[in-house]
Amino acid sequence: MLPSKESASEGPATGKTSFESYGRLLTLLLPRLRGFAVHDGFSNSLWSSPDWSADESGDFVRQTISAALQDPAETPALGRAIDNDRALYAFALRAENHEVLAVISLEVAITGSQNSARPVETLRPFVQPAIDCLRRELILREALGSNEVQAAPLRMQGLPRRTNLGSEQESLDSILKCSFAYVGCALAALWIPERNLSISLTSSGNRMSPQLLQGPRRQLLESMQQHQRTIMVNSASGPASPGATAYKTLACPIAYPNGRFAGVLALFNPPSGADFEMQHGRSAELMARCISALISQRVHSSGLASQSTPAQQFG
Repeated sequence: MLPSKESASEGPATGKTSFESYGRLLTLLLPRLRGFAVHDGFSNSLWSSPDWSADESGDFVRQTISAALQDPAETPALGRAIDNDRALYAFALRAENHEVLAVISLEVAITGSQNSARPVETLRPFVQPAIDCLRRELILREALGSNEVQAAPLRMQGLPRRTNLGSEQESLDSILKCSFAYVGCALAALWIPERNLSISLTSSGNRMSPQLLQGPRRQLLESMQQHQRTIMVNSASGPASPGATAYKTLACPIAYPNGRFAGVLALFNPPSGADFEMQHGRSAELMARCISALISQRVHSSGLASQSTPAQQFG
């Protein structure tokens, strides 16, 4: 997607916010997407893609917020046809205290094979991974008192947080599973040494023993800590070094809130599998960003000086 349009009524801080990466992910998840917009919990426009043309979305956003106030669902949503060619969908994102934090609006093409807009619950499974990632990032910005999103950080002070420890593991698993659908790899792994966190999933949903990936783990952590940039290797050059993997590899760094290196997201394909390409790298970087946001949120909520164990931190 092209650079964003930003609301003329925004303050300077909000203008710095960009949701282009989420637009790219949503386009991968939903090729029929025509435009994407973000409003705050009071229906003020924060950001929209350059091809956003649903000028009538303001009322629809307000309807979505009203529906969210009456619907206890985690991510309430509305959908309707704009005309014969387009449909508009809106998803309300909740803050930790369950108030409406933001509304994500999607303009979607109605294809020739459709006679009307599809129900919102039909669309939801395709876009939920990106919406969940965006919600985590917005919550993180609010919790850290960021000025980038004017979402009233004081709302969260003194209010209890919902802390389902098991959901953290489920969220990380969910992000890893995105790599199979949207990157097309055979194996996904996440390593964060200081948290004693090691997760690996195959495309069939099975976990691998951490011992089986000790060589690639050590090699990638050392390389990524030194360079802290995305690496993509589709063919081996020269003789294999001890512990190296013959698999095609796409790896991205994971960072803590202060930018310090935390770990690695690594995706693998067998030598006979498809090569990783630039668009795969962008998708992997977005997934790494979602993981960073999730971990950063956890670090903030537990306190940087917390003495809890990794098992307690991640369920």
